[in-house]
Amino acid sequence: MAETKFVKTKKEKNYTTLDNTFIKDVSLSWKAKGLMTYFLSLPDDWTINFSEIEKHSSDGRDSLRSAIKELKEHGY
Repeated sequence: MAETKFVKTKKEKNYTTLDNTFIKDVSLSWKAKGLMTYFLSLPDDWTINFSEIEKHSSDGRDSLRSAIKELKEHGY
């Protein structure tokens, strides 16, 4: 397989700083990690609204609910 390189750029606006704990948690699926990343990018006073989450993803309702269930089961 060919080598893949990722380019990091310096951000000065519209970015999110994340704790690596959940990102490196091998018990979480990539789907759950991605959803957690999205949640952490939202304002502090934001609450989970399933229909709103669905509008911002190609995942369906069942996929999103299973990712949220997974995050809850692992204490996130």
